[in-house]
Amino acid sequence: MPSWSFAQDRWVQSTPAALKSRVKGGLRQTLLTLGYDVRRVPKPSWIRDPWQVQRRLLQHVERPVIFDVGANVGQTLERYASTVRDARIHSFEPFPDSYRHLAAVAAARPPAVAHQLALGAARGEATFHVNPQFHTRNSLLTRPAEGRRYYRKGSELPETLTVTVDTLDDVCAREGIDRINLLKLDVQGAELQVLRGGERLLAQEAVDIIFMEVMFVPHYENGPLFHEVHAELRGRGYSLYNIFDLISATNGQLRYANALFVSDSLRSTVLDAFAPEP
Repeated sequence: MPSWSFAQDRWVQSTPAALKSRVKGGLRQTLLTLGYDVRRVPKPSWIRDPWQVQRRLLQHVERPVIFDVGANVGQTLERYASTVRDARIHSFEPFPDSYRHLAAVAAARPPAVAHQLALGAARGEATFHVNPQFHTRNSLLTRPAEGRRYYRKGSELPETLTVTVDTLDDVCAREGIDRINLLKLDVQGAELQVLRGGERLLAQEAVDIIFMEVMFVPHYENGPLFHEVHAELRGRGYSLYNIFDLISATNGQLRYANALFVSDSLRSTVLDAFAPEP
């Protein structure tokens, strides 16, 4: 339906698109007279894709080392192998059924290596809480005892098994790795445990990028929420780059997302080398 606007002391009929263009033009002219220049600056499509973002952040690194922690059946291993050229990928998965699939994927993607391990704050053994049907929710932690249920119905963790736990620092020492270029964490509430097992690496900023699932409401008992993870990493010289793949509950509450953090050294050498905003 056409709209009406007043121009040059008479009524003129115009389409909504024409009216919108006229209003925008008038607004821009007004702002110009006040000393402001308003322009649309197109954003490149890659900034919305976390996989392409990681590829670009690593493009200056020859044969980058990627730790895929909480690798499940190898889906992220395949994604990194096809996205990041010449990557040396170490994938970690403690659940036996998932590990068997992961090991087959790693064998088909040399030099990828699969480790049947959980990573945590200290070496040893731990109780692993599992749901055989929803194995992507398996965790070193139980589900919350109180509060509104924000996890999917049927994804409780009714079974347990004992798994071997190692630390980032010890694995790197054993494998002769002095730098992790990209650390991916999908460990269902055990994020701070994994980070604290990498005390030496993080103190030296020997991890360039951390890409991890973060929770905004409780999904696991004593699992850290986003603000706690952010505070921990900020105190270790890491800052938030971006947040991707936001998932909300039926009541609108933000549940979880994927967050990408970068070390201060990578920020200064890579991100700050980009040209200033136009």
